[in-house]
Amino acid sequence: MKFATVDAMRRIEERSFQQGTSYDQMMLEAGEEAARILLERMPLTGKKAVILCGKGNNGGDGFVVARCLAEQGALVTVVLVQGPPATDTAQGAFRMMPQKVEILERSEASLSDTIKDCDLLVDALYGIGFRGALRKPDRELFQWCAQSRGFRVALDLPSGVEGDTGRYESCFPAHLTIAMACLKPVHLVSWRKEYTDEVLLVRTPLTQVAEESGLLTDALEPEICAFPRRLGWSHKGTNGRLLLICGSAAYPGAAVMACGGALRAGTGYVILASTLDVCREAGGRYPGLLRRPLHQSWNGGIAATELSRLLKWANESDAVVMGCGMENTEETKSLVLGMLQYCKTPLILDADALNALAGKTEVLRRSAAPLLLTPHPGEFSRLTGTHIDGGKELADTAAAFSRETGAVLLLKGAVTWLYGPDGEKTASFLGNSGLARGGSGDVLAGILGAMAARGLPLWEAARCGLVLQGMAAQAAARRWSREGMLPTDVIDALGEAFLTLEACRSGKRGNDEGMDHSAGIGAAADRMR
Repeated sequence: MKFATVDAMRRIEERSFQQGTSYDQMMLEAGEEAARILLERMPLTGKKAVILCGKGNNGGDGFVVARCLAEQGALVTVVLVQGPPATDTAQGAFRMMPQKVEILERSEASLSDTIKDCDLLVDALYGIGFRGALRKPDRELFQWCAQSRGFRVALDLPSGVEGDTGRYESCFPAHLTIAMACLKPVHLVSWRKEYTDEVLLVRTPLTQVAEESGLLTDALEPEICAFPRRLGWSHKGTNGRLLLICGSAAYPGAAVMACGGALRAGTGYVILASTLDVCREAGGRYPGLLRRPLHQSWNGGIAATELSRLLKWANESDAVVMGCGMENTEETKSLVLGMLQYCKTPLILDADALNALAGKTEVLRRSAAPLLLTPHPGEFSRLTGTHIDGGKELADTAAAFSRETGAVLLLKGAVTWLYGPDGEKTASFLGNSGLARGGSGDVLAGILGAMAARGLPLWEAARCGLVLQGMAAQAAARRWSREGMLPTDVIDALGEAFLTLEACRSGKRGNDEGMDHSAGIGAAADRMR
């Protein structure tokens, strides 16, 4: 399934304009298609339809919908929530509405009753560029909307929700969201049912421009990932050898969870190199774990003098995970720099291995090993020395970072983005908010290490690892809830994730929302005007 970011959508519209389609025509096509859907969904002759319009082009889409519904006999009221339309395109659509469309201002005393008493309520207030939080008057307006007896429809996205992230504090409560031309991240996030019951993709002529543009991004799905196969004749030696350099006196659990993720993800040999106490704790939890106790530094981490032994074990392995729970100390920095200089085995750096590289990213370019880096936004900010709060600037910075360092970059978040050094890009919408707790990243690091140790190139290992974590997180939430699930529950649920994959491979896949982020997303008939 492909989607467009907010920036990509704007570039697609610009490309369509350069190919000869005016912005007026794009608005007309989007609004008429949305109106057609509404008229097919419900009889509106003689029914009350209220359209909440902003002053920008999303409001212009609302004016087109208002005209089309009025022409089919609906009793239409347009509410100018932000005042008169401010763009030329929206002004043109406003002038095309018939006189029988009632126009109300936001200040109208009867507005609350008008909204609550309508049969259809359409949100055309904010577009895909909205960011931040709604103003108090808008929050009050949407409280009235929630009390409406009418069917509530959002054009492109519910106002108050950010298009690229799905973040919101309060928003229009939609029964149906009509996605114009392309799906956006807001339509795919796992929590979308908090703000819309259903998403319907409406194809317009702009859809074809998007499909031919090369600007769409693939959403991660099991069907597009090349998971490693556990062949019937295989043995532990053929299922990968993974070294984990993790843990410290302060954070032994990070090593334990990384080991658990790696073991449950099917690795033949999982070897933990850490301090004696950490090895004992991890071995007590997972008896099948191979342990390599190391000398401990004065502050409870792995001593820098152990570099030579770590390199020996690393170069005997198929992949290495480093950083989970190591603490950001001078000893850790020395070990990380040494591994980057001399290790030739695919290397996955997480947590304190990344913090150790703050201000030293030039060493990544000289790495002897293929690299996969897994920062969350805070770690990425420290790594790059920049603070970027999402959006196009973060995407551009992440893509440039991967290209310049040659590393695969997995940028963790509610939506996790993956960038490759050759310009590849994808995103995972499969997780849930139950992962928003300490330890989830350690489990993911172990899963990623397993995929790499089992022979997948790091780009594919990252894709498969993200899908497995997302599927396991959904399974854990079904059993324990998002509030009650723990990172260790995600480890235990990996078995269910693999069973679902096996069913998918054999063609027995059911309607499993845990692996299908398209649940609740439909596509309207391809009727383009």
